[in-house]
This record gives sequence, C-alpha cells and structure tokens, in this order.
Amino acid sequence: MAYVWRSAAVREAERDVSIHALVAVQMDAAARLTCDVVRREVFGQLRISELQIQVSLLRPATFLLRFDVPVQRNAVLSRDVLAIGHSRLHLMPWTRHFGASASKLFYHVRVCIEGVPPHAEQIEAVSQLFDRRTFIECIDFEKEMEDERACFCVWVRMGDLDTIPRDGMLQVEEPLGYAHEAVDGFADLGGQHGPALLLSYRVILHIDRVADYNSPPSSSHRKL
Repeated sequence: MAYVWRSAAVREAERDVSIHALVAVQMDAAARLTCDVVRREVFGQLRISELQIQVSLLRPATFLLRFDVPVQRNAVLSRDVLAIGHSRLHLMPWTRHFGASASKLFYHVRVCIEGVPPHAEQIEAVSQLFDRRTFIECIDFEKEMEDERACFCVWVRMGDLDTIPRDGMLQVEEPLGYAHEAVDGFADLGGQHGPALLLSYRVILHIDRVADYNSPPSSSHRKL
C-alpha cells in the first residue's frame, strides 16, 4: 500500500480525465472484447478519426475510453449503451471513486528533520525517510523555536504514529560529471555509464505536533 498526496498535479489530472474520458463495461458473457476492437467500433460508429480516441483496459471487460475533445466523449456517453457485434458496453462517466474504497488517515503531524542538507530541502527528497503509507502534505517554513532553525519541517498525514523513525539516512544522488558540472553549470548525465553515486546524510526526526482525529475535537491537538 502506498499513499499519494492530492497535489495540484493530481487534481488537474483528475479534471482532465473526467472531462475527456468515460468507462465502458461489457455487460454480457460473450467473447471478451479487446481494446483494439472497442476503439475501432467507437470511431467507426461515430465517424471520428481513430487518432482522436484512446482505449485502455482498467480491468477485465472494463475499458477507459479517452477522447481528444469533451464533445466527442459526451456524444458517446449520451448513448448509454454501445453495441459491438453480439456484445454490449454500458457507458458511464469516469470519477476518481471508480474502483476505489474509502479510508481515513487520523493523524496530522508536524515533523522536524535535523541534518537535511540545504539542496535537499524538498518534499520529494525527504519522502524516502517515511513509510510508504505516509504522505508529506507541505513544508512548514515558520520556525517558532530557535532549535527549529536547524531543521527542515514538514506536515505529514498518516495512520500510525509508530511508523515515524527516530533517525534515518538520507541519500542524495551525486552527479557523475561533478567537475564538469561545477565548471560549466551542466553535465550530460544521459551519456555516462557506471553505478549511481550517492552522498549519505544522517538525519534525526522529531515529532513536534500531532493532530489526532480519533479524539474529540476539543482535545485533538497536542504538542510533543
């Protein structure tokens, strides 16, 4: 299991799929349809270019139909059912809830990480320190205490406080062409071969604050 933060990129991708795509589910036990067959029938029946539709398999007998423009998607969806030979496809809008089940992360935690080098103070860099069932929500740039000025602080969402380690090793890739990069400002890493080089930094993680949504609202927030 891995948790994914609902970032701006995820929200934009969801919107794009919802207005350009729909779900088609095979309703009968006839011969199993393929993506190529479904795609060919859709552009043939609607008289649209085959380049304007993409068909992928979500799971057996369930397809995602993605159109270049929303008007094409809406025209297909208005049919409700699409007949393909002796088979029928039930059409429905795609939403993020399709194929999903709901759960909750009850802990909202401020974690201060000591020892992160300045060039690695990025969410994607420190995410490797946390369990995959945790996601980093944002960076906290406000440092209330003097001790925090030596830390990189983030807010995370999680279901189990015990998964936060007390310390760890942050490993950052070292460019193979470092000398060339330092002189010219860039390096052609794509043309180099050999093992990846890493710089390792020992870090310490401090749990600073916890919002516990298992508890009543009046006592949900505590400072550690």
